[in-house]
Order: sequence, then C-alpha cells, then structure tokens
Amino acid sequence: MDVIFGSFEAEGSDRRITFGCRVGPVEGSDEPAATAVQAAVPYADGLMFGHKLSRDEALAHERLADFWGVVDFLLESEPTVSHHVYRHGRQVSAPARKRWWRLR
Repeated sequence: MDVIFGSFEAEGSDRRITFGCRVGPVEGSDEPAATAVQAAVPYADGLMFGHKLSRDEALAHERLADFWGVVDFLLESEPTVSHHVYRHGRQVSAPARKRWWRLR
C-alpha cells in the first residue's frame, strides 16, 4: 500500500513524499500486520510520487504517524481492503496460510 502526502496543486513534486507498506502475514502472528517498505516500487519515478521513501527514511520521517493513521483507516474502514485482509472479519490462521502457499 502506498500513500502520497503533499499538494497536487503545485507544479513541482518537491513537496510530495510517498510512504509504502506491505500488509499480510508475519512470522509468529496469527494476525496480519503492516510493515514499512520501499515506497511505490512497481511504479516508475515521476512527479506524482515526489520522493519515494525507503524503509529507513519512512521509519525516521516526521509524518510516519500520519502514514500509519491512513493505513489503519483503510484497513478498518474501506470494505474492499478490509475484506481482502481480514476476510469478513474472520482471521485466517498462520498454518492455513502456510498450507495454502504450499499448494500453489
């Protein structure tokens, strides 16, 4: 999930920053979690993204709490995202996920 902060009205992208995270299974937890990652990796650099933050840059950035707030809001409130991650509120246990990946 990538989140862009900054103005889209200005011509330049020097005021825009992009955070990125991965949401999914983590070792040792039955619940999915969000982990900061390099932002917007699949997309070419461009004005829209401004500065794409690395994981280390994101974790040290003053807007990190804002980013996690957006991620939490989307995971809890956006039906498509919530369904994809939580499957209608039913958690899929870590062993079931591992079995599924072995079958693929």
